[in-house]
Amino acid sequence: TWTPEQQNNRMFLFESLTRYAEETAFFVPPSAFMDAYWTADPSKYAGLRKAFVRWAGKQGMIASRVPLQRHPSGEKPKIGIVAGNWRANHASRKALLSSVRAMREWASLWLVDTRPHEDTVYADFDGVIPVSLGTRPDGSTVVQDEALAAANLDFLYFIETYQAELDTLLALRRYAPIQATGYGIPVTTASPNMDIFFTGKQVEGRGQADYVERVIALPGIGMHSERRAPLTTKLEKPLGGLRVVVTANLIKYTLEYLESLGRIAQAVPDAEWIFLPNSLHPQVLAAAPRVADHFPGRKIAWYAQTTELYGPILNSADLILDAVPYSGYTTVVDAVSAGIPILTWSGRHGHERLGAAVARLGGMPTAGIATSLPDFERKAVDLLRSPLKREMIRRRIHAHSDRFFARENELALAEAIHKLVLPKK
Repeated sequence: TWTPEQQNNRMFLFESLTRYAEETAFFVPPSAFMDAYWTADPSKYAGLRKAFVRWAGKQGMIASRVPLQRHPSGEKPKIGIVAGNWRANHASRKALLSSVRAMREWASLWLVDTRPHEDTVYADFDGVIPVSLGTRPDGSTVVQDEALAAANLDFLYFIETYQAELDTLLALRRYAPIQATGYGIPVTTASPNMDIFFTGKQVEGRGQADYVERVIALPGIGMHSERRAPLTTKLEKPLGGLRVVVTANLIKYTLEYLESLGRIAQAVPDAEWIFLPNSLHPQVLAAAPRVADHFPGRKIAWYAQTTELYGPILNSADLILDAVPYSGYTTVVDAVSAGIPILTWSGRHGHERLGAAVARLGGMPTAGIATSLPDFERKAVDLLRSPLKREMIRRRIHAHSDRFFARENELALAEAIHKLVLPKK
């Protein structure tokens, strides 16, 4: 029943959903909160997660499903990894599998598969633990986690808990003596049963102050990424024209962000705009007219990141614009891989600094990293009007991006888990 003005008001959304989380007697799908995170005020982002956990506690969702005991000494520790949304993310999948292979030397690895209907790579794991959501006769939701509760794990690692509904519910419960999360979006789970949050030294702003979990900062951004294959083709564009590519997913299109993009478009009227959301779901297309309202008289194009034109579109961009305030990750990695100028964002909290951390490690100068919305608009217009500055960014990235893809980051997560599971006597 919200009006369009209310839907575009970040604080209204945050306050309404927080109140609903605390007062309702009905099951609220965590996915509804996941989408709302992106529209909440950055300083309230973790607060919304905490409100959800308070509500979940009232509903009896928080529980310890296993006793806190370790395996007998001499046996290989048993580590479970919750698959979550990682299969859709090339960079996260590559990073995780490299850590998994390193841990197989000293641990038994088990994939906690929350999406068994999807294709995945099982070869790197010793087995699969199925978990799913079911429905009771009264229509209420139940977590079917018996196999996970009986797995006798020593360590359970969640790649992310902010997006997948089932993963969010699993994170409220205790299945192993030590439970940790990371990757995804750097924001607290607020769960009393989550012990560790792995993050990156280049990512964090306030660090422990933003988390319920104990924060362990790993080198760089806290994970390893592999360079994408070189982009060799480009999407044709009008001769002499500028092309701006926006890589933000739909849930990041806050009113302030759209208004900012509109002002940039007005300042550089000869630029063509292409939007690359994560999919062209009907919900995305339904939002297209609202986005177009901020580009009066201008033609804008929509493509999915899954399209075969994704690479050629990026490669043809004069400038890629990241999301504000919640930066991207995969698309920033892709830009650094290809040496394409991108304007990203660095804020106060970890979830506002991931893209900037990637960009800095990839050689991006300060001209490609904004620290406020006015700064974002000014730098975007400046870069679009200056071919020399865009070329300077290209050269800097080509010269320095190898340090972002350095192989030493590959083993950091595996080594950190080893210290937790098998501490020195």
